[in-house]
Amino acid sequence: MSPDERELGKRKVEQMIAELCAEAGAGPPSAIEWHKDFDRMQWWLRINISDREVTVPISYENLEDCVHDRGIERKIERFLRQSVIPTPPDTNRIAQVSHDMPQIEGTAPEVFDVFICHATEDKSYVEPLAEALRHEGIKVWYDRFVVSWGDDIRQSIDAGLARTTFGIVIFSPAFLKKKKWTEHELSGLFARESAGRKLILPIWHNIAEDDFAEYGPSFATRLAKNSAKDSISDIVAELKQKLSLGPSPTQTTTTAPTTIAVNTGTSAADYRVGRDGTSVTALSDRASRRGGSSTRGLWLVFRTKTETAEFVNAGEAQGFSFEGKEYLS
Repeated sequence: MSPDERELGKRKVEQMIAELCAEAGAGPPSAIEWHKDFDRMQWWLRINISDREVTVPISYENLEDCVHDRGIERKIERFLRQSVIPTPPDTNRIAQVSHDMPQIEGTAPEVFDVFICHATEDKSYVEPLAEALRHEGIKVWYDRFVVSWGDDIRQSIDAGLARTTFGIVIFSPAFLKKKKWTEHELSGLFARESAGRKLILPIWHNIAEDDFAEYGPSFATRLAKNSAKDSISDIVAELKQKLSLGPSPTQTTTTAPTTIAVNTGTSAADYRVGRDGTSVTALSDRASRRGGSSTRGLWLVFRTKTETAEFVNAGEAQGFSFEGKEYLS
């Protein structure tokens, strides 16, 4: 593709989005950004519409072909209508419906609390996890729950990736073989994270740190759950806490946190700030008693890094020490 054709394809797609927004009664997109994915031979398109951010992929081939092929242009238009454009808030016609993204007339497309990215070989572990999450009222994108006979698998996956709050990634020997769909899903989650928000929640399943040597050493540095040590019920409880609004700094001085996380080990510090900058783990009995309990490992989640910093400042003023404060910057 020549630079001119590439730019023409981008302008055509941006024009489609503007026209579809107008058709849906939504305001024009406030921002459209293109990010090149060399590994996947595709573009990630980040769009802000009506204070809502959506990220969707478009392959190099489709972007080039839509310039001269009306069929490809219509295919991209259908995909954008389903995955990006909000449904009109007041309409007398039936909204376009698909099995993978069910909609009700006059409502926004379905969103998910968590997307489960996994290899097929790990179904024996993933299936009980997905069922447990759903049982607790968590909205889960899991292939068996969402993809039906005859559905477009890629479109369903891309729509789920664009509308999920978190992504659980089950790293296993099968996953590390870099299969088509798992790599596509992981790339999509990474594209969402590039805006500065961490949403990938890794679980190690039958692997150790050394197994990441060839796949990607950076993954080994992320704090992860381990299927051999962390029970499904504990994982579900912690995800529920991450999805909820955390207690305010003033509440935590008198109210005990309700979610217990795995003890992160001994430390000279009383607390440890999580890598996400919005969670804090109590490492000492002294810290735990401040929250009304004598159990170490209690875990707090705040709405923003600012609220976490306020908690840290208040704690330090009372003589408590914290590790990981660099994650607040």
